[in-house]
Amino acid sequence: GSAASFEAATGWEGESLPLFEEAEVLLRSTADPREIALILNNYGYTLLSAGDIDGARHKLTEGLATARLTGINSLIASIEGSLADVEMVAGDRGVAEQCWREELRLAQDIGGTVMTEALTGLARLALDDGDLLRCLRLLGAADELFRRTAHVYAPDPDLIRRARATGSARLGQEAADDIWREGTRMPLGDIVSVALGS
Repeated sequence: GSAASFEAATGWEGESLPLFEEAEVLLRSTADPREIALILNNYGYTLLSAGDIDGARHKLTEGLATARLTGINSLIASIEGSLADVEMVAGDRGVAEQCWREELRLAQDIGGTVMTEALTGLARLALDDGDLLRCLRLLGAADELFRRTAHVYAPDPDLIRRARATGSARLGQEAADDIWREGTRMPLGDIVSVALGS
């Protein structure tokens, strides 16, 4: 749990975890579900960075349940994305995909500014599954959305390099570039349809 994480964590995580624990106690006393969900999301993600997958999953699962009480879709979407990252690290691709799909569904309802993380996650899964067309379209769309919104979640540059190199090797440079550009020009509804496979 958290105590073990404190001992094992080094660097910024080791300094942050005790502060998150204190903040969580203080915010729980306010009984404000929004603030509690926010701290649980940040605490959970820091636990993941410290290598405590079970602790991260616990905080994020509680944070998600608390966020749902608020009805704030942007908060719920953010925690879904955090949980997806935990599940990928834990090796549960199916749960990660479900979380990214839900994050994307919620992001579609509130606008494109929170979609880049979910699109990038789903593109990672597509690349791992060998679906280059879907991967390149999703990453192109995510990259363009990030450029337009300057949202905090930039698509993973290593994933982009790997996807584009794989696309060029398997499809040819021109074809891979065309598919990428297609993703950058897709309307939001089409992007979501490709991402969700509908």
